[in-house]
Amino acid sequence: MVAEVAAALAESAAPAGRKRGKAAAVEAAQPVETPEVAEVAAPKPARKTRPPKKAAKIEAVLEDAAEPPAHSVDAVVPQGPDWQWHKPQPGLFGSYAIQDAQGAPLAALDLQGGVGHYRCDCAEFHDSEEGACAHGQWLIEQLSAARGGLAGKLAAGPDTPWSELGLSAGWERRLVWRLGQGASPALRSLAEDCADEHGRFIAPLEGQVLPTLLQAAAAEGHELRVGAEVWQQLALAADAGDRVERLAQAFEQGLDSPALLGLVRTPLPEMQWEAALFAVCAGRAILADESPLPQRPCAIVAAQLWQSRFDMGAVAIVAPAALHEDWRADVARLLGAWPAGWTLTGPAELAPAAGCELLIVDAIDALGDSLPALRQLGAPQLILLAHRELLGSELLAPLVAWIDDARRGPYASLRRLGAEAGKRAQREVLETVMLARRRRDLAAELPAQLLTHWVRVPAQDCAGLTLDVTDVQALQRLHQRWSRVGSLSAGEQLQLQQALLRLRQGSAERMGEARAAALVRLLPDLVPGRAERVVVFAQHDAALRPLALALQDLGLPLANLRQHQSAEVRAMELQAWAEGEASVLLATDAACAGLDLRQPGSVLVHADLSWNPALMNERLARLSGEGDSVPAWALVLEAGFDPAQLAAHAQEEVLPSGLQDGQAGAIPFLAGTDLAAFMAAVGRALELLHSA
Repeated sequence: MVAEVAAALAESAAPAGRKRGKAAAVEAAQPVETPEVAEVAAPKPARKTRPPKKAAKIEAVLEDAAEPPAHSVDAVVPQGPDWQWHKPQPGLFGSYAIQDAQGAPLAALDLQGGVGHYRCDCAEFHDSEEGACAHGQWLIEQLSAARGGLAGKLAAGPDTPWSELGLSAGWERRLVWRLGQGASPALRSLAEDCADEHGRFIAPLEGQVLPTLLQAAAAEGHELRVGAEVWQQLALAADAGDRVERLAQAFEQGLDSPALLGLVRTPLPEMQWEAALFAVCAGRAILADESPLPQRPCAIVAAQLWQSRFDMGAVAIVAPAALHEDWRADVARLLGAWPAGWTLTGPAELAPAAGCELLIVDAIDALGDSLPALRQLGAPQLILLAHRELLGSELLAPLVAWIDDARRGPYASLRRLGAEAGKRAQREVLETVMLARRRRDLAAELPAQLLTHWVRVPAQDCAGLTLDVTDVQALQRLHQRWSRVGSLSAGEQLQLQQALLRLRQGSAERMGEARAAALVRLLPDLVPGRAERVVVFAQHDAALRPLALALQDLGLPLANLRQHQSAEVRAMELQAWAEGEASVLLATDAACAGLDLRQPGSVLVHADLSWNPALMNERLARLSGEGDSVPAWALVLEAGFDPAQLAAHAQEEVLPSGLQDGQAGAIPFLAGTDLAAFMAAVGRALELLHSA
């Protein structure tokens, strides 16, 4: 798949075996013997009259061309003795058509002369380090060999009283200067200071070179024409700096700024805020963290920032059809409603994305043949989301070429590293356009429950599962009293704990059936592709019974660790799990206190959600080694209390639970900061219930 995607992004491969860049420059700079030059330029015997015709044509165009000293041109090994060129308009400079011996077109070439020399529409020119190709080198060889000698004219460029500043071709756009005839010795001296090893006047675009040249030319009254592409390139850099400054002013408190946090309805971990801000500041970015968290929320928040702070127009999201429901669910969770001007479409139906100002492409590593069409959309701002690591892959260079289509430097830096470069070096040179943080660094910053893949069970699969209105009203009434007076009596706390527990447990039979069906659907995605064995945790024995029945019907060997088992039975079940006799372990929290359940190739499934997120962390800890966390999935019923439970968790690592988690010795009465934290979580849950 990597090779297919890389091939899809590359418009066409350059001719095999051709040397480019500095290696080609060194080779071309070596002396070339006269017989070899003649052999390259000479036609076959059947076309022996062609060279004189070309020479005569050139002489007719420039009869008075004097032969100045020879000048080096782009270092590419010439080829194609059977090629021919055609120039529809008179003059040495301008458009040329390069054709094969039968007159079939090979390339369209614009001969500019001086710095930059030429532009060609072939794939080799497009992919060359310095903007060179065999077509351009061959044409220059042909023209330079004409009677009267045109090498000096080609090197000098058009004879004009003004000078010109433009951009080079190649992997990185740099400032190039063609000196006009009216340039003073002082201006020529400035140009020579910028000359490269080939004598071309070339310099980095950013810095003091451009202002210095403009000031010097203005002081002498010399006309210096600056190409529109120069200003466009500078505008890209200026706009990026402006975005950074405006965001810094808008969110003076950084990630704690109320205006920033108010963009979404559900709190996000800092790493996702950082990714969203990075994407906006970069303008065109790849989000490819080795993150246990999805990239979608980062892109959603980035789009919100674009629209709220920079008046962004249409936003197009392109994702495989299998991810569309996830996008709708995340947008609803974070924003409440689908924003106006946003479009969600698949890679095979790109018409709705035409004309968008921000293009978000999800699962960029899995879109294969759709990538060239996506590139044709031409959106000025771009966010690419990767579901797997890109560093070190064949796909990286084509994607960076797309992101850095203005050739501001990242693509050149990556190509110059070479194919053998390590991931660390790639990460460093791409830090302005690609966020690729390592999993172990990110995981250290997160509560374990945020490392979980949330498997949402649609409401239609939870038939008959509703919330008791009386319990919801009791919860609301007691929370309002807390908000007014800042305290609850012991009796009121007991009422609140019991109402909340009934809402969370709901109809045990219907919840169990829905979770069992969801687990059966999930298992083929986990085994054998991602894991060899699965541990399924729940809070209570009753929650595991429907799961056990469903898995037994599939014929899966099970081990069970239940709260109400004898110590002997529990030891036998644990041994069966440890010795590999069972592929699935069903366990309750209370039965596993102090147990080490680690086994190679295991993953975790949370069959239900604890009130205290720390208990879900403990489940992970029983399966994970030091410094490493096993993959985890959690079943979330869209009907019932589960969405409110997630809202209650927010970004909290620990919540006081009272009676909610069924721990031994738990009491319903809380005080001080514990009661305040508990009631804040209840408030978040109620807010979601009211908005649903």
